[in-house]
Amino acid sequence: MAQMAVSWVLRRPEVTTAIIGARKISHIDDALKASKNTKFSQEELKKIDRILEDKA
Repeated sequence: MAQMAVSWVLRRPEVTTAIIGARKISHIDDALKASKNTKFSQEELKKIDRILEDKA
């Protein structure tokens, strides 16, 4: 879930960095993997938008 959140934020061209809270080296490794995979299908983006709309 954390990787998806970082990827979702970094896919925006106006976002230049994402601040993560890492307590372990594995958390940093996960964030680095997420930064290399910022592609989402339209279906995935629609699902994420629906979830976020429900939380607003």
